Amino acid sequence: MKKIILGAVFFVLALSLIACSHDDKENTYAPEALAGYIFIGNNEIVLDEVEIITREDKDKIEKLGLVEANDYPSGYYIYNPEVKKVSLQITDDTKYIFTDYNQLYTKDENGERLYETTKLNEFLKGSSYHDIPLEEQRIPYFLEVYDGKVISITEEFIYTQ
Repeated sequence: MKKIILGAVFFVLALSLIACSHDDKENTYAPEALAGYIFIGNNEIVLDEVEIITREDKDKIEKLGLVEANDYPSGYYIYNPEVKKVSLQITDDTKYIFTDYNQLYTKDENGERLYETTKLNEFLKGSSYHDIPLEEQRIPYFLEVYDGKVISITEEFIYTQ
């Protein structure tokens, strides 16, 4: 009888440990942050990942032989040595964050124009995104991706000029 009770206690403890370790894995959810040019179609995004190099990236600037006056007068350089296309899935929950220049969705003329939506059509209409091939894109977007699904797409004002 003692063996059965002892076995049951160990069984309950083992289940508790498994449940705790499973919860820890779920709580360590961390999306991947990507930057690149995008092309949107058929509920997917094709991403050409880029690296954004800023004035602070002295080693990278030296390695690439960049000259500020010629290569990054605005304070950044978009490094894209080759087009590498990666397909990612957008969902009904994907967040689109962009500056609403034409005030299609924001109404305060002097206020904040940053707009967030889960509606793809609003992003396509209100952001700087244009339906042009990846090879011709010049505005990088910032994506959060988890398990091949896009959680968010952000257009940062500094790169739209």
